[in-house]
Amino acid sequence: MGLFDKKTCAICGGKVKGLLPASFGGEYVCGDCLGNVHIYDDIRFNMNMDDFRKYRKFREENQKLKDVFQITETYDFGIFFNKLFVDTKNNMFCLNSDLSTTIFKAEAVDYFTITEDGVPLYEGRPTGLNYYPSSVPENARALAPLIQQIRYEEMRHKDDDNYIGMRVDSPFEKFYITIYLKHPYWPSVEINCDGPSLNMSNPDIRDYVSEYHRKAEEMSGLAQVLMGLVEAGAKARGEAFTAAKVEEPMPAPVVEEAPVAEPEPVEEPAPAPAAPAAPAAETDVIAEIKKYKELFDLGAITEEEFAAKKKQIMGI
Repeated sequence: MGLFDKKTCAICGGKVKGLLPASFGGEYVCGDCLGNVHIYDDIRFNMNMDDFRKYRKFREENQKLKDVFQITETYDFGIFFNKLFVDTKNNMFCLNSDLSTTIFKAEAVDYFTITEDGVPLYEGRPTGLNYYPSSVPENARALAPLIQQIRYEEMRHKDDDNYIGMRVDSPFEKFYITIYLKHPYWPSVEINCDGPSLNMSNPDIRDYVSEYHRKAEEMSGLAQVLMGLVEAGAKARGEAFTAAKVEEPMPAPVVEEAPVAEPEPVEEPAPAPAAPAAPAAETDVIAEIKKYKELFDLGAITEEEFAAKKKQIMGI
């Protein structure tokens, strides 16, 4: 059959319009009979007409669930199908607020995982919900010296129009939520959520870690909801995020005594050796205080640590 030959629908016998109409096993289907096909791509592209007829019956039965579906939980991670709508009363979920796509029953859920760029954070199975502590906050704090160096270099080259500043990447990019299914048309569904990002113009580790905790707590709530679909009453394992935990003060990172980047040395006469108990020169005191003030502004040390260090340097 040529591209411009008349085509008839294998379902209703009507005329099939369009240059690239849908087909299954070489048989064409009109737009009305096609409807909204929400199937995993590998399954969709290997269906013949008998398979499609079976799918149409499944779709008709599945859409009857719209009458009872109640959206009790909504997770919006972006555009298109990057959303999740859960009915915790009837144990179902859907990827479309209009419920026009496949509605999945809890009995179709095998297990789920939530990862940070593939590194496990949560795993929910009938045996329980496992939580794996994240290294993201620790990795973020480890960036403090690099950020300090970036700020110093940008300040040193502020009048150099040709200077290309250094870039620091965020500890991870996305949370990936994968729900594995026992379903005739969907082996799994995957949703992703962007992780926090560092402000390149004025990176602040404290802001980053705070935003990470907010999103990680959202993932914790989602894990509990999904666990209710996998196995009602299943117990969690590991120390999951909670609001109380997020509100705890963040521990200060270990700060090296020497800064990452020192200002360019100025040639000065070597000072005479000072007695062990003699106070530091005024310029050295100012430089030391400035160094720790930069670390405080960066978020690498707390206000209390900065104040204590300032008193120590000044000999108060």
